[in-house]
Amino acid sequence: MNNAFGIYHKENNVARIISENRAEYLLGFPDETISKFNKKKANKLFYVGDFVKYQAEGNEITQLELFSRETIISKSSNVTAKNYHFSDSEQVLATNIQQIFIFVPLDKNFALSKIERYVLVFSQEKVELTIVLSKKDLYRDYHNLVKNIQQLYPQINLLPISVYDESSIEQLKGMLSPGKTGMFIGTSGAGKSTVLNLIQDQYVAKVNDVKKDGKGKHTTTSSFVIFVPEMNYCIVDTPGFKGIDSNHSIDSNVLFDQIGQLALECKFRNCTHTSEPHCAVKAAVKDGILEQEILDRYQYNVNKLELLSKRRPSWRL
Repeated sequence: MNNAFGIYHKENNVARIISENRAEYLLGFPDETISKFNKKKANKLFYVGDFVKYQAEGNEITQLELFSRETIISKSSNVTAKNYHFSDSEQVLATNIQQIFIFVPLDKNFALSKIERYVLVFSQEKVELTIVLSKKDLYRDYHNLVKNIQQLYPQINLLPISVYDESSIEQLKGMLSPGKTGMFIGTSGAGKSTVLNLIQDQYVAKVNDVKKDGKGKHTTTSSFVIFVPEMNYCIVDTPGFKGIDSNHSIDSNVLFDQIGQLALECKFRNCTHTSEPHCAVKAAVKDGILEQEILDRYQYNVNKLELLSKRRPSWRL
């Protein structure tokens, strides 16, 4: 069994959930064959990316047993409410992911806040996260944009690419670690499926044109694990989505660790770093230790997330 396809290569009768629909799970096997399993036979929920041990009678699979999940990548389901996205239900995108590639197109809808929200929602200790700035050919001065973002957030991995720049696609391919599973996520029209078609040639991802308002059309309708044998790598292609938030508590230190460390010296534990006296964060800005723009970005994101936390009883910032 290839490591990318199954980390449980020493086990027999192991498959992976490579996709699903309302009625069935699609199982992928080490020999790259595929079989279906009726959800009514399952004794629990499975997700795309799960490794399972199966039992069979003849040619029919009768039971699935779940192996422990290394990682779970999820977000809240898309529901728009009062100009921000809120939902009590969780949408699991995939499991057993080691790398996430978030596609953010450099088109007229680009905003730094999208990158910030993606990083806050999807950062995990065991997952390597990369922001793929797709369609760099549409942004005249993308070099300075990348430089400015890296100055603000040196901890973020950034990769500008274009389908018309073969070297950038090769650079992306070079980041796919053999034996691992990566996931492509982003809004519809971000270019995930186009890039996927350039990386592999067996599974053809459907591509649609972008609408007149610059927003993408939904092309991929469900997550799907694609095995790239020549790279010993799995890629999970996911549907585009609009809402970017989480049902779990978000750690702002992922982006703003410097502010988090400075805040320990503030007089008040619940200091908002706005008008309170003896604020170590504001003092750091005054002394040139902390950039004002970093504090501005922090305030912007905290205010956005606070809107969600007031509506979501399960967690608070």
